[in-house]
Amino acid sequence: MEQPQPLTAHFDSRFSWLWRGFWLIWTCAGLLLLGVGLWQEITALRIAGALLTLIMGAMFWFTHRRLSDPRPVLQIGPQGYHDRRIGPVIPWAKVKRLVLHQPGNRKFLMLDVDDPARFMATSKAFRTLALRINPGMGFAVLGSPLAGLDQPQDKIAQAAKAYWNAAHPA
Repeated sequence: MEQPQPLTAHFDSRFSWLWRGFWLIWTCAGLLLLGVGLWQEITALRIAGALLTLIMGAMFWFTHRRLSDPRPVLQIGPQGYHDRRIGPVIPWAKVKRLVLHQPGNRKFLMLDVDDPARFMATSKAFRTLALRINPGMGFAVLGSPLAGLDQPQDKIAQAAKAYWNAAHPA
């Protein structure tokens, strides 16, 4: 049997710039509202513009930092499945089930593991929501989005499935 090949994926540059542009446009809209509010002396526009600028500017900054990180977003290899958006490496021996979920043209790998909170490095609030909502909808708690990466979604799914199959022979 042929050994699976490791795979590494980063954020796709078009995806990165699309999100940066999205938040930047909203930040500029806030600045425009703020400017019109100051020029026309309309308090409501000043407040709305300031709030929009602050919130969307913060989202732009957060997105820019996250998408500019040079580290791989996703690594699939003999050590396990590592999506840094989720948390630490998940060893293949800990993955009970691996399911490809495809709503529309976006694909997600759903990893079913015992004690999923152990593999989640997200905030406590997000972790609590994911632990409650995902199983209630019939999904594994750990979901890894494959869209927006510089590797084709099918190639990522095939690599993960190959390593999972190698770790769980029938």
